[in-house]
Amino acid sequence: WTDVALETLLSFTSKNIKGLGIGFSTYLSGPGMILILTKAAGTLDRLSIPFCTGVDDAVASALGKALPKLAVLDIRGCNKVYSLTGMMDGRIAAGNSGAEVARHLFVLARYSGISNNSLEETSRLYHNELGEPVFHCVLDGGGTGGGVRR
Repeated sequence: WTDVALETLLSFTSKNIKGLGIGFSTYLSGPGMILILTKAAGTLDRLSIPFCTGVDDAVASALGKALPKLAVLDIRGCNKVYSLTGMMDGRIAAGNSGAEVARHLFVLARYSGISNNSLEETSRLYHNELGEPVFHCVLDGGGTGGGVRR
């Protein structure tokens, strides 16, 4: 994938696309990805961007704000993403701006830069009115298939 190829795809599908997998893309830039994926903000609820070298904490944060309907995110191998706090901050900002935000986010993050400590900190910050977490992140399936969920 390249920025141009992704832009071409979304120019035809952005009004209807629900899920997108653009993993293992070393030619996609973070800023390009944000700009292009914003076109699908109204419909995209599943995004798989594993092992995309252009994805870092800033991109994750911007995606959180740009794609508030996202319910499933695959960032496996995005080793420049160290925290989900920015992503969750973006979702809160989108909701405060009047956007419809998915009630829960499921994240696959094995081989990312996210640590258990970082995940615990984000979990303390983000929960619903009942105190339940608003996201679930799989850092390691533990051999039980915990990451096999779509």
